[in-house]
Amino acid sequence: MSLLTPWSVDRNWVWSEMAGAWALRKRYVGVIYGLSLEEIEKNHGGLAMLSPTNVIGLNEFDTYLVELGKRVSAADA
Repeated sequence: MSLLTPWSVDRNWVWSEMAGAWALRKRYVGVIYGLSLEEIEKNHGGLAMLSPTNVIGLNEFDTYLVELGKRVSAADA
């Protein structure tokens, strides 16, 4: 998981970690706060690794964790 803020998107290590997960075909989620996907694409060209299906807003994080827990429980059954 990566927290993408107006400050973190300017840090090379954030993009390096996401690129590593992407290259290894690991599942990850980008959590955005204080900016939009459109701003990330316009200013950083980062949507190659970030698709709308694996990016959530910080306010949606609790809901994401509940859904993730349900998927994990279903997979264990």
